[in-house]
Amino acid sequence: MEHLIDELAKLQELKEKGTVTAAEFDLMKQDILNRMAAHESSGSIPPPPPSTSFTAPSATFPPTPAPSSSKNGLVAAVVALVLVGAGVGAWLIFGNSDSKPKMVNVSYTVEVVTTDYCADFFDTGYSDIPFAEAEIIDGGGNLLGFGTLDGGVDLDESCVFTAEFTIEESSDGKYRATAGNTNRGYLNYTKADIVNGTLTIDAIIGE
Repeated sequence: MEHLIDELAKLQELKEKGTVTAAEFDLMKQDILNRMAAHESSGSIPPPPPSTSFTAPSATFPPTPAPSSSKNGLVAAVVALVLVGAGVGAWLIFGNSDSKPKMVNVSYTVEVVTTDYCADFFDTGYSDIPFAEAEIIDGGGNLLGFGTLDGGVDLDESCVFTAEFTIEESSDGKYRATAGNTNRGYLNYTKADIVNGTLTIDAIIGE
């Protein structure tokens, strides 16, 4: 009788742990009670019927992932989301073409009317022209960009110096050009003189 009581206690423990369902618990409990009643009436314990033999069902559970892995996965997902969000924000701030300064191409030409050769300018009043910086400033005197004139090309009665470079677009729409000695003055242009993104500067210096 004692082992039946122990068996009933173990069955109750399995139910509390969730190893057996309520239906299985009731069926197994009734079987134990029937055998206890039979023991009391006959003084012996009949063997349990095959169909109601007590066998605790084995519980199968899916493997539980380590807490750290799920946490790491969540952190990784959050970091990835932050990075994506940062990338979108960076595109909105820097990717918009309107936020970047617009550039203007400059085709700069200085023609010096003279019978001297370009290579001989170092000994003339035009020595400041060969390889001089050609500058463009806006109406407020802010430098928009500059380039360097070449060594010149000899023509019949002149020497031509050129430079190709880019500058930032003027905020006030004014472009003032000078090359060599600034005492020669400035040539004044406006935004209207820019054609297909290029500002053409033609300077002629006579004898």
